[in-house]
Parts: sequence; structure tokens; C-alpha cells
Amino acid sequence: MLLLRFRGAAKIVAAVVFFALFLPGVTRGGGGQPLRAGTEVFAVAPDLVLEVSYRTPDVNLSAQRRSPGEPFALIFWEKKQPQPASCLAGEGFARILRQLTSLKLRRTLEAGEVQEYFQRNPLSSWAELEIRDVSAAEPFRARLHPGERSAPEALVHFHGVTYLVDFQPQVFNLIAGGCRTLGVERSPKVR
Repeated sequence: MLLLRFRGAAKIVAAVVFFALFLPGVTRGGGGQPLRAGTEVFAVAPDLVLEVSYRTPDVNLSAQRRSPGEPFALIFWEKKQPQPASCLAGEGFARILRQLTSLKLRRTLEAGEVQEYFQRNPLSSWAELEIRDVSAAEPFRARLHPGERSAPEALVHFHGVTYLVDFQPQVFNLIAGGCRTLGVERSPKVR
């Protein structure tokens, strides 16, 4: 029994040592190889996603489905509206799902750049993003903010690192449009 506990403890220590040595090398200035442009800092097959949550001070989007292959049910809350809107996901949601599930690195921001950016745009004002898939792994949790330039990019912050990623600016507009831009068109009722 003592040997099993020791082996379990040894695995934990080995994991801690691995992360302590490896993770600093994935960011600039960490002494290792920085990630290359085009590397996906987060990726999951859109077909495997079960839940997406996107929250800002003004907008809250929740998308859920029970299993892959089923359509997503969307609930969209807007600060200026008294009631949430709900709809089934359409092509607009499929577009944002494809974007959110493949975040490709443009570059990792230097510590000074991050501090300067956070002074202008505090992390608490960034969108909270959570994506859960069919795996037993913890959901992906990050903060997301549009880039400051007109280039197709956004900033994503997770695990203490801020990345500049390829990101189509229309995605933020699609999300802000709620069911009008994300849902399927409702066919008129036949009498």
C-alpha cells in the first residue's frame, strides 16, 4: 500500500516538474522555443462541442446540445432587453463555432505589451469564453477581446498567457446580433 502511494506521489511530482520545466518555454522570454505562428493555441472539432458560453457585461450567449449531431439551442440575453431570446442555431452560429474552436496563433505578446494592453482594456472587461466538448476534460476557459487594429485578429488570454490569434472581426458582430444573426430563420406558420 505504501509503495502504491509513493508511486502515485512520484507521478504527481513528475507532472509538476514537467510543467515547471516545459510551460515557461512555450512563451517568449521563457528560455525555450516560442510557439510558431499558425499553431493552434486551442482547437477542438466543432462536431464534438456540446456547450459554448460567451459573456460580456452587455451580452450573454449560451449554446447547448445533448449530443453531437443535434442542433444547438441558443439563449441570448442582452442588457437592454427585458427578456432573453431563444432559437435554434443556424449558419451564423456555425461560423462563430468554427472560429472559436480553432484559435491560430499570430504571436505571443511580450509581458510589457500585455501590461500596456491591460491598462487600456482591463482583463475584467474582456468576454468570458467557455467551451465544453464530449471529452471528460475540463472545459476550455479563456478571456477574449477584439484586436485594436483593423486586422482580422483578437486577443485570447488563458493559463496566464495572452496570445494574438487570427480572428474574423465579423464574429463579434454575429454574436452581438443574437438570434437574428445566429439562429435559423423561422418559416411562416401555415394556416
